[in-house]
Amino acid sequence: MWFSWNNTEQSIAVRQGYQVLAEYQLIEQEQLKNIYAIPSYASALHWFGVIFIHSGFYAGSMFRFSIILPDNFPNGTSLPTIIFTTTCYHPHIRPQTQSLDLAPFFTGWRKDHYHVWHLLKYIQAIFADPEGSISTTVTPSGDRVCLEEAYNMDALAMLSNDRVAFIKKVQELALFTKKHIAAYKDYGAAEESQLERCDFHGHFPTCSMLGQDRLLQANG
Repeated sequence: MWFSWNNTEQSIAVRQGYQVLAEYQLIEQEQLKNIYAIPSYASALHWFGVIFIHSGFYAGSMFRFSIILPDNFPNGTSLPTIIFTTTCYHPHIRPQTQSLDLAPFFTGWRKDHYHVWHLLKYIQAIFADPEGSISTTVTPSGDRVCLEEAYNMDALAMLSNDRVAFIKKVQELALFTKKHIAAYKDYGAAEESQLERCDFHGHFPTCSMLGQDRLLQANG
């Protein structure tokens, strides 16, 4: 018989599939605002996501990202990998690869403590309060003590020393994003159909004009 519950690899794959489904259900229960993520059809370990930002330094920005879960997820301590597929300028995002540094919050994965929705909350937090995300402590006088190293040292230095210039730069990228939403093409029909339930039209006027099927496309 080609399928048997006694086949260890098959049973592990099925069990992992249920665990990933449970992660998605937990995300729905959290009812997170302005951020969405779903497993791809190709692999339950590869998720697609998008975040819309309406306030703060990054107001008006829309960033797409992928979450790649470890092969043995949720077991083990290896952290997932998050890569942005929309250009982001942030101290915790490596400019060469657009990968997100999880170390400021996650020291290692613990399946009894962390879930995929924690990753989404972390993404929200670094954009909502970029200055707080690079602060190690606050002095009695109220001054922030910033990290000495980060994935993007240029962004770290600019945010630490010239917040006006930092805001100008990220707002220029936000404007670029809104002007080029129509050019996004690489999500694929499978991912579009899974994300169609998300209410994208309410986020930016541009999105309403383009339609959510074009919004979910990637740089082509």
